[in-house]
Amino acid sequence: MSFLFPIESQLVKNPLKGQLLKWIGNKQKYANTIISYFPKKIKTYHEPFLGSGAVIAALSPKKGIGSDIFKPLIDIFRKLKSNPDELILDYIENYALIEKFGKKKRMKS
Repeated sequence: MSFLFPIESQLVKNPLKGQLLKWIGNKQKYANTIISYFPKKIKTYHEPFLGSGAVIAALSPKKGIGSDIFKPLIDIFRKLKSNPDELILDYIENYALIEKFGKKKRMKS
């Protein structure tokens, strides 16, 4: 089962600069090469392996649909669309927990 995430005009107006997620196997480095093989005119771009969204961000289509089998990944993109401030706060909070845990772990070693 894959999860769909419609990419609407907000990303077209403000395309992602750089990489939203550091994702294993992301296509950031190859995105421009990949899209060079695409037709010049695309009505709706469908990204079957959204991952970090590198290709769809580089393409910045007027209309696009990203999908991925990994639901937590799609949840991140949905939250980015619906409530970016909450996504940022969640990241800050969870990153702080990771940092705190990492320091405790290093101190015990």
